[in-house]
Amino acid sequence: MLVLAVVVTVITGMISLIHILFGLKDLGEGMRLLVNMSEFLFFLSLLFILVKSGKKLL
Repeated sequence: MLVLAVVVTVITGMISLIHILFGLKDLGEGMRLLVNMSEFLFFLSLLFILVKSGKKLL
């Protein structure tokens, strides 16, 4: 599960970075939905990684 969360974080992070550089939300409603979902998944996967790695350190 942790590997899947890292993969999702990397992919959605790249989409967010491309959005910051090129403004993907301006390309239409579908891209706006993709970017919003990507940002949501990015923060959820980061939260999951922090919670799971925090339990292993304790």
